[in-house]
Amino acid sequence: MLGEEFLSLSLDQVCSLISSDKLTVSSEEKVFEAVISWINYEKETRLEHMAKLMEHVRLPLLPRDYLVQTVEEEALIKNNNTCKDFLIEAMKYHLLPLDQRLLIKNPRTKPRTPVSLPKVSPSPVSASRRDCVLGKWPSAPASKSSLTHGCPASWLHLRPKRWSLLVPFKSAGTGAPGWLSR
Repeated sequence: MLGEEFLSLSLDQVCSLISSDKLTVSSEEKVFEAVISWINYEKETRLEHMAKLMEHVRLPLLPRDYLVQTVEEEALIKNNNTCKDFLIEAMKYHLLPLDQRLLIKNPRTKPRTPVSLPKVSPSPVSASRRDCVLGKWPSAPASKSSLTHGCPASWLHLRPKRWSLLVPFKSAGTGAPGWLSR
């Protein structure tokens, strides 16, 4: 279950998060489930955005069984022609031999490639690499002004199941940039 912070994100924030090639997720199923949860949280006002969000879910990368048993059975997918087209695309992808699948190049067939996690000084950090499920890792800030005025990144902790804002800092010893959970 996703936290209140994720469910309260704006459409643009969710699109930015799930469209990122650098999104760190344990599986693409988590992205699909996050989209469904976000829509259902305020279904009346968010339903119109279903196709825009599903465009960023990499359905062809989901296991075939999950596509048939979960995605195809989801009412939000069944009731949206564009989403059904994305599902058909994913099913066709799975019907192709592996060598032909590798030739299909579009954003939904590109595996996510998360960046390595930032190194932090031995300051208190409330989460570790294995805790990050759905979040966007920021790159190092470019300047001191961006350290204080930049937008914080966020990530989801597995154990307490909550979102945390990450704020930039500079190591007192080395001056190296890093990110701390607050």
